[in-house]
Amino acid sequence: MFGSKAEKSANPEKPKRFRLTSSQVINNVRYDVLMDRMTGVCYTATHSYYGGTRIVPILDKDGKPYVDPAYR
Repeated sequence: MFGSKAEKSANPEKPKRFRLTSSQVINNVRYDVLMDRMTGVCYTATHSYYGGTRIVPILDKDGKPYVDPAYR
C-alpha cells in the first residue's frame, strides 16, 4: 500500500539521535540520562509508572546546557 518491500529495504535506517548513557529506578520512577548525538547536550528523562514523562536538559554551573565530554 505504501511502497514495495524492495523500496523499504533500499532505504537505510536513520541513526538514532539519542544515546542512553545511564538508567536507574527509584521509588517507581525511572531516571534516564540521554545524550543528543548531534549536539552532545545531556538530558534527564523521568518516567513515572503512575503516568507522565518529563525531559529536561542538564545544566552546568553557569546555567548552560551540559555537553558530554566524550562529544567534544
